[in-house]
Amino acid sequence: MHLTHKIALCPTPEQADYFRRACGTARFVWNWALAEWNKLYKAGHKPSAMALKKQFNAIKYIKYPWIQEIHRDAHAQPFAHLAKAWNRFFADMKAGKPAHEPKFKKKGRCRDSFYVANDKFSLNGNTIRLPKIGEVKMTERLRFSGKILGATVSRTADRWFVAIHVDVSDEQFYRKRTAHNMTGVDLGLKAAATLSNGDVITAPIAAPSSASGSGVSHTLQWGRHHGAEAPYGCIAASQDSEPTHEPQAGDGQTWCGA
Repeated sequence: MHLTHKIALCPTPEQADYFRRACGTARFVWNWALAEWNKLYKAGHKPSAMALKKQFNAIKYIKYPWIQEIHRDAHAQPFAHLAKAWNRFFADMKAGKPAHEPKFKKKGRCRDSFYVANDKFSLNGNTIRLPKIGEVKMTERLRFSGKILGATVSRTADRWFVAIHVDVSDEQFYRKRTAHNMTGVDLGLKAAATLSNGDVITAPIAAPSSASGSGVSHTLQWGRHHGAEAPYGCIAASQDSEPTHEPQAGDGQTWCGA
């Protein structure tokens, strides 16, 4: 059974710069592979992700020397991701489900991420050692024990995260989660809030509108008929009671000044 723990990172400016360049490299390789795949497919050939990877490896350091600054996992894994995307596309077509072809990725309009193989990084408490940049601080330790399968570094807004994929035992996978005495709250429309323990907090019911049709609230009506003064800046008038001040508009309305 596989579980993934996503942990926030605290990179230095130099490390964050490497993350951005690695994400850009992964995006570039994906687009290169997809363009070549489409070209071969339109020509009547049957593309292969592994064949495209070999083709790219033969030219990458010659045509794209800047790739040497980025660890190879970032520009190797996009081929596997592309093969998986096409396999899913054809499987959905065969099953009669809505199928979506892989699309080109644009900077700022796609998820920035890159992959790191399990033998290319190591963990030590609240730090992770990544290739090319060394140790990066994490906000917490890995909470699962088992065989580490790999990791994906990604960006959400201006924050960086690492998702560590772990092969865990069935006992650990199915164990009851305690949440460490914390309760999650989900705000919704049908209910004001739904708690992680199953409790539901209903939204308060709005007070009924005035039945008199005069537009004057029940509070102002009660105050007027019991000799109480209206709030400062408010003049209440109705058809069955004379206003204490000259109203600014027709009868049966309430005006509130600044």
